[in-house]
Amino acid sequence: MSNLFLVLGLPPLLFSTLLLVIIATGRVIQGKNILLNVAIVSAVIGGIFTLISVMLRKRRNASSSHSNQNTTLPNNLERDLQGYSGCNTQDYQAPTTQDSKTFDDPNSSNNDFSDEYIDYVTAIFLDAYKKGSSLLDDDKYWGYIRYGCGLSHPRRFHEELIENGYFERPSLYDYLSSYTVADLKIILDSIGQKKTGKKVELIDRIIKNLSEEEKSRICNNTNVFTLSEKGKLFLKEHADYVLLRKYPDGSITFDDYITAKKEIPFKANFYDVLWSIYNKRQRDCLFKKEFEPLSGIYGNMAKILIDEKRFDGAAYYCVKSLYLELSGVDQYASVKMYCEDNVLYSIEDLTDAYYPFLPLYSINLFKMVNEYYNPSILKRVIATTRIPFSITSENEFSEFIQNIINGNTISEEEYRDMMTYRYKKYIKSIQR
Repeated sequence: MSNLFLVLGLPPLLFSTLLLVIIATGRVIQGKNILLNVAIVSAVIGGIFTLISVMLRKRRNASSSHSNQNTTLPNNLERDLQGYSGCNTQDYQAPTTQDSKTFDDPNSSNNDFSDEYIDYVTAIFLDAYKKGSSLLDDDKYWGYIRYGCGLSHPRRFHEELIENGYFERPSLYDYLSSYTVADLKIILDSIGQKKTGKKVELIDRIIKNLSEEEKSRICNNTNVFTLSEKGKLFLKEHADYVLLRKYPDGSITFDDYITAKKEIPFKANFYDVLWSIYNKRQRDCLFKKEFEPLSGIYGNMAKILIDEKRFDGAAYYCVKSLYLELSGVDQYASVKMYCEDNVLYSIEDLTDAYYPFLPLYSINLFKMVNEYYNPSILKRVIATTRIPFSITSENEFSEFIQNIINGNTISEEEYRDMMTYRYKKYIKSIQR
């Protein structure tokens, strides 16, 4: 709540300061008294909100001082990283190693975190606040910064990034861009300049008509920090870390990514690394005869090719993903146990446990590339996909694909009935 009042108070204070700077330098041609009154009213409003914010913060600090009196805050970038236990944020892939380690834990040390991970956290933080932010209370930073990246004290981390030159005070142009068009017109009116044009033109006009001293004074009065050139360069060099955090497949951890990246003998981009991970996973699944994850893996490989605009290859992997879905081979483990005369599996057990879902993810991916599909792709998929059985024939699968291309929809219930019928038919054909 204190931050809310502070946020409400800062804009009128900054606006009032800007007007007073302009008045003090004698740039006002007309309406000086009106402008002075506007500045005074803005200062009073901003002061009231700021005072309320300070009072609320003091009250909160007083109530929490006892519980925090023995807390030792970390004092450098690396020591500000903590563990990841309890991280459930949907848009972050938490590392699998170092779980539950924190710097408050006497059993952990500064060496628990690799240089790559520190770079990862730095890139994620820079991307999160690249448009500019003031220093916040620890609990006001984004959840994926505090929990996903394991920053126990994000404000301190933010301060260190400023000290190390990754963030800087914004340029006058960036600063004025935060104002509304109405505010910019008031400033232009106060310095005797015309008020017509787009926002960009208004800002340019203000900048051209302010002295260097006025520009410097305005910029130094802001508490907002934006990316410096150093920060932009770092973010560019570590763009793959930002893509990893935003990537929708939560099964790829940071450790998975770094391990795969180090194993690639050439300078790999983000999608090269993902491809190597999925390619290894599909080989492992085929070797171990674990067929259930394969459809999702092939779907993710298709998504990579779509992102890279390699649509012919994407069509192949989309069809491969759909083929695995309609084959029923995800039930291989149960069918195998039934065929081995396992007393725990009867034909009723197999059919009752089968409950297929419409593969919407694979279908939607295929819709993105269906114009690149041709029947030879299906022939190649069937010839290269080594699975022990399929409850869907080549003709049935071809018809399913053609329905998607023609825009014919199938409901969840219709799909389930169709697949259940085929599964029962297949089970009866192998009934012991």
